[in-house]
Amino acid sequence: MPLEYGVEGGGMFTAGQLRLLCVAQALLRNSRVLIIEESDERVDVEAENIFQKTIRTQFIDTTIICLTPHIRSIIDYDRVAVIEKGVLVECDNPATLLADKASNFYGLCEMSGEFERLKMLAGHKEYVMEEVRADQSWL
Repeated sequence: MPLEYGVEGGGMFTAGQLRLLCVAQALLRNSRVLIIEESDERVDVEAENIFQKTIRTQFIDTTIICLTPHIRSIIDYDRVAVIEKGVLVECDNPATLLADKASNFYGLCEMSGEFERLKMLAGHKEYVMEEVRADQSWL
């Protein structure tokens, strides 16, 4: 999402605030497809929580493509694609992938250090929304 209207370079905005400006722009444009690239840098917790709430409440009928190192950000998405060295190795619902101990996604969830929590959240949008509403950090 390019920022076209006077905030190039960021100035006095944090990375999290810039993301929120991009989301606002997508909302105003009524975007049908939203592409998100999350970095592994820490963003401020408040901005991240607002971002996650907005994604889950305002983009319900939007196709979201999210590139992220944070599995928790996508654990309630409808489909997850795992790409390794530029090749698609698996694509399915997160709960389905977690049911297969041989899947790459299962291994990534194990390595995350929060496997049991991810397993509980997979396929349960209502649990994820409860955590997001409670302002728990997603990073």
